[in-house]
Amino acid sequence: MTFTATVAPVAPGAGTPTGTVTFVISGGPTLTGTLSGGTASVTTSALTPGTHTVTATYSGD
Repeated sequence: MTFTATVAPVAPGAGTPTGTVTFVISGGPTLTGTLSGGTASVTTSALTPGTHTVTATYSGD
């Protein structure tokens, strides 16, 4: 399973965000992805079948 988050600046900000995004998955692992071009992706095979809540938090740059 792959999770992806896109981070974009809010006006009047500009540029491409850098830093990390932390994905907290209920009933699963907590994963951290590094932004590249404003997008962070993580992959895991550690999830059991069923519904999971995923929260993505941008750490800032």
